[in-house]
Amino acid sequence: PPLAHAPVVKSGSVEGRVGRQGSPAAGARVTVRSASARVVQAGPAGTFAFDEVAPGELWLSAALDDEASQVQGPLMLGPGERRAGLVLELHPGAAVSGQVVDSQSREPVGGAQLVTSGGAGVTDGNGRFVLRGLPPGQTWIEASAKGHLPRVEWLSLDARLHRLHHGDAPARGAERAGERARHPRLADVGVGAGDEEAAHGR
Repeated sequence: PPLAHAPVVKSGSVEGRVGRQGSPAAGARVTVRSASARVVQAGPAGTFAFDEVAPGELWLSAALDDEASQVQGPLMLGPGERRAGLVLELHPGAAVSGQVVDSQSREPVGGAQLVTSGGAGVTDGNGRFVLRGLPPGQTWIEASAKGHLPRVEWLSLDARLHRLHHGDAPARGAERAGERARHPRLADVGVGAGDEEAAHGR
């Protein structure tokens, strides 16, 4: 019998604008996260557009300098749907500092790639980093490094400087059988402010 072909799922699109105190935020970095993160730069009128977005849940955010919007989502995008008229408003952002370590050896991971709802960064030789321009409220950080499984951590921040510490939340996302042994996860992390726990896995 002929092989059955999987149905083609039509992608959608997301459009909107970024503002700051009533004015367009030209040049803002806009991030959409679904299965992976994609970034575009807002135009002179603060407008942005993402084409070929996979249907399903997605999260949207923007950042410029040390300001950031709240993360909008989860937004549901249907097959072939055009989602327009979304507005991201920039406000003073939060900052996070911390260290990426191997989940098994606890050794620092230098050169790890960090992607967030407000920007991107790379850890130094000791695995340390500082990320600024993150939105107060709900946000996420994704860490990846060669030879390790990537990790996404959802955080809840206010407008203070937070420090990442080791936690025990489970990694988000599926792992193929045997993959963990070949590629250890990056360490589980959370965010704390003083003695008050301010993070949670999601």
